[in-house]
Amino acid sequence: MNNFIVISNIVVCLVVLLSVKSGYENRSLNQENQFHTESFFVYTPQDVSERIIVEELKPVNTKNISQEHNIYHSYLMAANSEYLTINDPVNKNFTQFDSELRLVRTFGSEGNGPGEFRYPMSISTDTDGNFWFLDDGLKKITVRSSKGRLINEFPTPSGLRLHRLSYLGSDKFVLFSLFSEESLHIIDENGRVLSALLNVRDLFGVRRGFLLDGSITSKDGIIYYSGIKNDLLKAYTSEGELLYSREIIAPLKLDLFNMEPHELRTRDGATKDMILFDDKLLLIHLGMEDEEFYRRYLDIYDRNTGNYLKTYLTSHPVDAISIQNNSEPRLIVLGHDPVSSDIMLSTYDLPF
Repeated sequence: MNNFIVISNIVVCLVVLLSVKSGYENRSLNQENQFHTESFFVYTPQDVSERIIVEELKPVNTKNISQEHNIYHSYLMAANSEYLTINDPVNKNFTQFDSELRLVRTFGSEGNGPGEFRYPMSISTDTDGNFWFLDDGLKKITVRSSKGRLINEFPTPSGLRLHRLSYLGSDKFVLFSLFSEESLHIIDENGRVLSALLNVRDLFGVRRGFLLDGSITSKDGIIYYSGIKNDLLKAYTSEGELLYSREIIAPLKLDLFNMEPHELRTRDGATKDMILFDDKLLLIHLGMEDEEFYRRYLDIYDRNTGNYLKTYLTSHPVDAISIQNNSEPRLIVLGHDPVSSDIMLSTYDLPF
């Protein structure tokens, strides 16, 4: 008798759960087919299913910095109106170039002292042209002037492994962790935490347990995130309010459940790179070592709506992108020669 009651209760619970799930999916899919659901993450599909490749961009200037300056490894880059700064893990410093890609100076060194670094993860710039360096190894943020002079440094929020630092606007920055801490912090120019969003993986739709599985940038108080698990491009306010969630055009399909974390890493550890210019979002996709051509796609999205617009091809595979916004804004690409693996710096006229 007792066994019968237990079995009956289990059957009733299963029926209720299936009814709830069915009702949720029906409600989501009955909104004029405008939205789709996947793992309870809502998104709006793009109007087109394939890339619209406009043209292959021709660089205005290209430098082989491996041959000219003995830089054989680099994966971080940021630019202000005067200089672009990249990391040089082999020579253990940072290197600056001017708008003509001429080497200007090197600064910083590996160590534990003021202005030194151990494991830089991200570079950003503020409206004054200062460079901000996020160091996950020493758990600190270092601020340097446009010419590399040390201005300030302060510790990151305690206990966090951080992935990306991005300027939000109004002297505020976003600190983003794509590791187990699942956190996003808004800090001021002195490193003081103003607000924090927890459970960010649930918010952004990132699969737990994978390293470096997305890219984030921010501007004018809006946070933009591009993920891999659900192939989505999302925009949020700094309070966590979702503005839009759009699918990424023709994403690279990965078997995330059967791949080791190291298999998700692209050359030099970055999976995607994303930058903003005016009302556009520029996004470079994940590319594996044997899929170099895929990483030449420069996809352009409308920053305000997340709508896909068009695609350009770069001249070589991309590891990082930035924009030097001066009187003649240029797209700057840090990449590598697919044959020799030499590190290349290239500038392009903005095609839009």
